[in-house]
Amino acid sequence: MKNLIYLVVFALGTGFVSCSDDDKSANEGVFTNWQARNDSAFTAELRAAKKLIATAKATYGDAWENHCDYRLFPTYQASDNAKLTSTDTIVVRITQHGTGSAVTPLFSDSVRVNYLGRTIPVSTFPKGYVFDYSGTRSDSASIFNPNFSQPTKFAVGGVVAGLSTALQHMGHIGDTWRVYIPYKLGYNTTATTNLPAYTNLIFDVQLKGVYRKGNVAVWK
Repeated sequence: MKNLIYLVVFALGTGFVSCSDDDKSANEGVFTNWQARNDSAFTAELRAAKKLIATAKATYGDAWENHCDYRLFPTYQASDNAKLTSTDTIVVRITQHGTGSAVTPLFSDSVRVNYLGRTIPVSTFPKGYVFDYSGTRSDSASIFNPNFSQPTKFAVGGVVAGLSTALQHMGHIGDTWRVYIPYKLGYNTTATTNLPAYTNLIFDVQLKGVYRKGNVAVWK
């Protein structure tokens, strides 16, 4: 089973960039202008989310969240007086509203989640390269199917800033979110075993349990 907690240091899974000469020629051009492409992809996602949120607010006022599935959250690392840029923010699309216990994970908590992590689309992976996932199958139909899923447990503070930020805003067990993370809140300019530098991260995450530090209470 792949374990998301190790994302603090590197991404798990089979190699994203092959090392043999034959594979290098096959992958030529996949990462051309990679930083610019990731910048452009996140800017487009952020712009679309802002437009939908603004429309919902103009139409429904204080009740806009009941009519829009997009959310924008600044990184939890930002101080109250910090001047934030667009890349200090994550974009969230709520794909399922959980019906379980109402609980919001704290930075010091641990969580159990089903998840799938991928990159922006590339020529060899039109839906994005899947670099990590919970359980033993990498297809979303298995990862989020209660008959096949194998949730992973890890510390909220033990993953990249963008994902940790998202987890600290989830409010119910069963919440399922698609989280768009700019590379600044992922691995930034550092390449990992499987991912080039300047890689945005896209996570589908389903909250299955919350474990509070120093408390026997478990929400699931």
